[in-house]
Amino acid sequence: MKLNPNIAIYLTAFAALSACGGGSTQAPQTVTPTPPPLSVYVGTWQGDCVFHEQETAIMTMPSTATGAIEVNLRTDYFDNTNCTGVIRGTSTQSANLSITFVKSIDTFAVLALNGALTAIRAEQINASSPASFDTLTGVGVQNVIKNGKAQWCISFSNGDSSCINNDGLSPARSGSGAMYLRNNEMFLLSPSGTNYSVDQRFTRK
Repeated sequence: MKLNPNIAIYLTAFAALSACGGGSTQAPQTVTPTPPPLSVYVGTWQGDCVFHEQETAIMTMPSTATGAIEVNLRTDYFDNTNCTGVIRGTSTQSANLSITFVKSIDTFAVLALNGALTAIRAEQINASSPASFDTLTGVGVQNVIKNGKAQWCISFSNGDSSCINNDGLSPARSGSGAMYLRNNEMFLLSPSGTNYSVDQRFTRK
């Protein structure tokens, strides 16, 4: 089992007032701000459970002027394989992921295992993160050295354990992809030929 890297935005909103001259006045008119394209993604999202492991993404918009979304990622490791019971370990990152909007696109994606291509309208994005490090803590976490490498090992009550490399500071990263919203589901997409494939699926909490 491994940590998910993991791993999106807003246009400028504005208000305008107008007045006409010539000795007469006109009541100010307020223009309703246009919602940024990725405002629908702001909130808390929970990833699918993958053998003890479940990721949570908290998406915020610090500034409507820049239109960027900041993503805080947390991964919890539960005692049971269906992501229930005691949380044995929690992984956090020292820096947030930044996602910016490129454009809206009409494309096709496979949204389910063994599913068919589905026509979607998605948001094309660029994502980046500065140099950062992971921290893993919890009642089931031990720091060990295996084969000369530092690792975190998470133990579970059934006697199983899972170990993850502690790589220290990771370099800055960047990439591109797309996001798609379907009701309360968010899909993170990667290019796959001329279409897209799903990297991760999240559900709004």
